Amino acid sequence: MSEEAPPVPPVPAMVSAPHGLSPVATRLPVPTLHPSQAVESWEAHDVPGVSSDTFAAENFDPSLFVSQQVQQQSETGLQNLRATLGKIQTTTQQQLKEQVFKNYSEFIIISREIATFENDMLEFKELLSEWKALPHQLQIEDPLGEGMWDNESSLRAMRKGQRNSTVDLEQIYKAQLTSLWENIEGSQKFVPIVPGRHLIAETSQFVEVNAATYKPKQAVALFLLDDLLLIAVQRKRPYGSRVHLVAERCFNLSEIVVVDLKDTKDVRHALKIKHGKESFVYRTERSQDKRALLRAFRGVGEALAARLKKERKQRAMVKRTEEGMLGDAMDPTSQDLGLAEKAASPAPSQDDLATLGPWLNGVIDALAVHIALREWEEAVALVEEGKQRLTSRPVSEGSLYLLVEKFNGCASDLVSAISAELVSPYQRKSMVVRNAGLLVRLDKGREARDLLLEARSALLQRRMRQIKYEGDVSLYISELAMLYFTLIKNTGDWYMAAFKDYKMASGFVQWASDQVCAYADTFRRQVFGVDQDPRVVQEAIDITRSCAQILNDVGLGLGFMLDDLLKPGDAATAPPPAVMVTQTEALLAHRERRPYEWHSEPPE
Repeated sequence: MSEEAPPVPPVPAMVSAPHGLSPVATRLPVPTLHPSQAVESWEAHDVPGVSSDTFAAENFDPSLFVSQQVQQQSETGLQNLRATLGKIQTTTQQQLKEQVFKNYSEFIIISREIATFENDMLEFKELLSEWKALPHQLQIEDPLGEGMWDNESSLRAMRKGQRNSTVDLEQIYKAQLTSLWENIEGSQKFVPIVPGRHLIAETSQFVEVNAATYKPKQAVALFLLDDLLLIAVQRKRPYGSRVHLVAERCFNLSEIVVVDLKDTKDVRHALKIKHGKESFVYRTERSQDKRALLRAFRGVGEALAARLKKERKQRAMVKRTEEGMLGDAMDPTSQDLGLAEKAASPAPSQDDLATLGPWLNGVIDALAVHIALREWEEAVALVEEGKQRLTSRPVSEGSLYLLVEKFNGCASDLVSAISAELVSPYQRKSMVVRNAGLLVRLDKGREARDLLLEARSALLQRRMRQIKYEGDVSLYISELAMLYFTLIKNTGDWYMAAFKDYKMASGFVQWASDQVCAYADTFRRQVFGVDQDPRVVQEAIDITRSCAQILNDVGLGLGFMLDDLLKPGDAATAPPPAVMVTQTEALLAHRERRPYEWHSEPPE
């Protein structure tokens, strides 16, 4: 080694390495892992046999699971077990959250339904408690109870007590109306004293609102009587600051309809009263006041309907009795035949009466359902069956009396519903014929005839008002004659199809002649003027005669009437009754030529 060479640096001292490791390995730094990184590396290794299904098993034992896993796993396995449990917990929480959000809308709907059902059940419970307490308050027994079938003396005692208390009730009712007159100005002209009229309920918690905008108008007080609804408003006296009630309007309960309005954002706890084309809306701050008033309306309406039906039934019974007496006087053998029929009819047994009560109660419920669903055929069949079974039953006294009254009330309801549909101006010919036939089956043929003819008269008047008179007499008479005679002809078609009894043909002939007379009155007012051209008059007469020819299609030739009616001034005269009888016979002869199948015997 030469002298110019640089000196060799000293070699650093070697650190003694542990046994089994090289010196190079000891000099390399060992990287450290963050705890979270370690967990991430452990999550990649799931513990076999540990999943969400393991914990969902019915026979899962937490203590046994922990002891087995801790004993079988090493330190690395325990770390993997911990990571696996955390992963299962996170997954389960995420699934639970998704299910909650998914079913949230269904939870809301179900909770609302539960709340609504709870309110209905509370209201039903309240009504049921009132119904249970009603017989005790009135001191009467249940008409369907077992004791009522044998205890006739209790029923007679109840009726006797009712007769004794009638005078006291009349005095109480009179005092109520007198107090009403004193407290409400102008109420005497709306609510006069009528036997049986009394006050049912009153409230001053309502406010009248506009029917279109629901804006408050004025505070009102409602007084519900057994047949009227009196509405009073608050007014200030002109000579002081005191407020008193003034009667504003009064409705007959048979002429109004009470509608329960649903709660909206504009109005709550409101009801509507409809009278013809007018509507009045009243609201209150509490739902209890509205429910109480609706219950009172419902009770009064049922009582009023039952009373009107009873009165109609009594009038019908008197009418039938008079007709029967007249028939007996004309037929000398009727008395013997009546006695023979009475002797031949067997007396009902006690078992028959006991089964008739439950059967009649079921018929009443079925009638109410059929009337509500407008199933007229089924309802009429039930009424016919009920009348047939009650024909020979002595129900004027005894336990069946109340049930028979309810049955008659349902029958009257059925007649009223069918009659309302019969007079509707929107019914077709088939519906009118069907409804008239149903009323004939219910022994209401004359009422059906009157209702049909009155409805057609009202329709004729409405159509006549729609004809405009613009100065042309011939055009106006042409439209008027076509309207009158076409409607009379169509009414004849409907009438002959609906009423197949010959005895009722004269009613239509009389109605048709009245309509022709009404047309003649209008004709004379429009045609015969001071300076009317004779050619215009003759043209109007010709038009009338031409339009009247269409009545020959139904066998009703009323052209002979026009010769006397279409004369100016007082020269017009109505045809004599003998001519009308001839026209009735002609109508009957025309009906026999029509391809209809008539009854072999006229209905009763």
